[in-house]
Amino acid sequence: FTIMHCIGHGINFYHIATQTANDLTCLFREVFHRTHTLPKFSYWLFLTATGFAGFVLTLVTIVIYVFAVQYARRYVFQAFWFTHHWYYVFYVLMFLHGSGRLVQDPLFGNFFLGPGIVFAIDQLISVGRNKVEIVVVRADLLPSQVIGVYFKRPITFEYKAGQWVRIASLAQNPGEYHPFTLTSAPHEEHLSLHIRAV
Repeated sequence: FTIMHCIGHGINFYHIATQTANDLTCLFREVFHRTHTLPKFSYWLFLTATGFAGFVLTLVTIVIYVFAVQYARRYVFQAFWFTHHWYYVFYVLMFLHGSGRLVQDPLFGNFFLGPGIVFAIDQLISVGRNKVEIVVVRADLLPSQVIGVYFKRPITFEYKAGQWVRIASLAQNPGEYHPFTLTSAPHEEHLSLHIRAV
């Protein structure tokens, strides 16, 4: 989608470059020009909020995409994890890109409001959840690149079959949580996870 969006802007820039100064003033009433000379490509890209935000947004999208490929996730996972937390920057830039009113009234808020509310609720629930440090009893390397990890079950922890938990390794990154389904039955003494290495 990003590539199609950039191609569309390239076509728009061509049409803008072929307009007379008076026609350009009619098309872009929100943009003030001091002279009758036509603005160059660099003006639209770097000197307007829409253009500059779009340029930086494209760079951010490329970086996120590069670190999302399988090779990056496997060999430089920390870079993948770090760049995927740029989504705050991504959404701010999307808002700025659409707020310049070069072509039409901003529509970003219409599309962002619903998912943004759901995301905020999810984040509030996650912050409110209990975080417990538990001891790993044992870890087994099983066939088919599966690792069985067994934890001491907290006394107050009750769960239903098929429930999932989010775990983080304090040695790796205490803020990096991953969701896994519990493979132990609710009546068992220990909690277990079976994780396949990919």
